[in-house]
Amino acid sequence: MVSLIWKILVRDKPESSNNRDKARLAFQSMWVAGTLGAFFVALLSNLSKHIPETAWPKDVDALYTMQLILSYGYLLWFLTYFFISNFSNEILQKARKKDLLFDIIQSLVAFFAAYKLGFLSLNLNFSYISYAYASASVFVICFLSFLLFGCESKRGINLIRVYGLIISLISIFSANYFAEKQSVEQVGEYFMLAVIHFLMWIILWPFMWIRIDEAAENPGL
Repeated sequence: MVSLIWKILVRDKPESSNNRDKARLAFQSMWVAGTLGAFFVALLSNLSKHIPETAWPKDVDALYTMQLILSYGYLLWFLTYFFISNFSNEILQKARKKDLLFDIIQSLVAFFAAYKLGFLSLNLNFSYISYAYASASVFVICFLSFLLFGCESKRGINLIRVYGLIISLISIFSANYFAEKQSVEQVGEYFMLAVIHFLMWIILWPFMWIRIDEAAENPGL
């Protein structure tokens, strides 16, 4: 039995067959599309809870509003990022092993961020640490992409990776600093985190067009 399985695994496949490449590409597309779908469901599920709370411009809770903006900002950032990643995968003709590895890891760290932010449990977590975890997920994505694809990418996309690393690090240290102060949560502190997060959106914009225009030449972020 074991010898039969081994013979099947080590047998020579037909040179003209690229079914394994197609299967790997299909799995990669399915994985990223599934991640995109999961984030979209999380967005709609949580919006149905928070939209009825809208009381603008009357009886506005500034702190709660800023926390919601920051939390949904991260979720929409990941949603946009994986939309572009899925679009790029549809263009690629062949999935390399490191492309597949990268997509699996980045999906897992993004799910971890969504979990820490409370989107998966429909009970948002507004603590500073939750935003530190979300920024750490962005850091991991940027670092891993630079590690795996930096040597083969153009200068522009590598600069985006470096900027992403710097901005996410600033966000991580800022959120941890606010958490360690152990003082009453302030609107200004969340506003500062929101400004830093806005910088993540700024670098996501050129990345979107690079992935759309040069998907086959520049895999990964």
